Amino acid sequence: MKWRVRLKQCESNKLYYNIYLYRLEIYNQLSTIFREKRLNVARESLDNLQAQHDIKSDLTVTWGRRLSPIRIQDFIDAKKLYNAFSNYNDFKLRVERNYLNIYCNDLGWLMYVSSLLDKESVRSLYKPNIKDIKLLDANTIIVDKDNGYQFRVTLGNKNTGSSFAAWARKNKKLVKVGYRCLEEMEGNGYVNNMYFYARDEKTLQLIALLTDNVRRIDKLVVKSTIDK
Repeated sequence: MKWRVRLKQCESNKLYYNIYLYRLEIYNQLSTIFREKRLNVARESLDNLQAQHDIKSDLTVTWGRRLSPIRIQDFIDAKKLYNAFSNYNDFKLRVERNYLNIYCNDLGWLMYVSSLLDKESVRSLYKPNIKDIKLLDANTIIVDKDNGYQFRVTLGNKNTGSSFAAWARKNKKLVKVGYRCLEEMEGNGYVNNMYFYARDEKTLQLIALLTDNVRRIDKLVVKSTIDK
């Protein structure tokens, strides 16, 4: 069956959570009820809204101390999402305010979910180029151009240390660190999820000696070299 869904399609260059090929982004005021896939919590919220709808009352939810109106279309879409999530298991959800991201390896199922919802609510679908899929595995990122570095190093939430920043400034051929990241390092500030580039595996070994605040390391694969 062919699903007719009009949405923005974007090319992804890595696996999401080291597992999933595809990401569907949806806007819905009720996105937070699906946080951590707690469908029992979502069901309770939807039941409360249904009770309001049955007596023809305005739909509202309480977020903390704030009472917020809910659009009827978002309520309808949230019920459809609940049903879709209840009948499928192999996916991950991430909520960012009113945005709901669905990660999955079943493109057909994501397209089916898209077809259920109001077209204005479905914002984008991220998927890799079919030629790149065979290269996408954990800790691999496909890049358009060679920047002279083979790895991307993502930092954790520890103190990276000003001594590492000083070393990075003196060794720009080995590492490429953004200005803001360097500033935070030098001030022992917040660098969680910031990243920089490392030239090669020997450089990674040096980095390991200088700091233990490395969350992950991704190998960069240049797109133009894929078919060579």
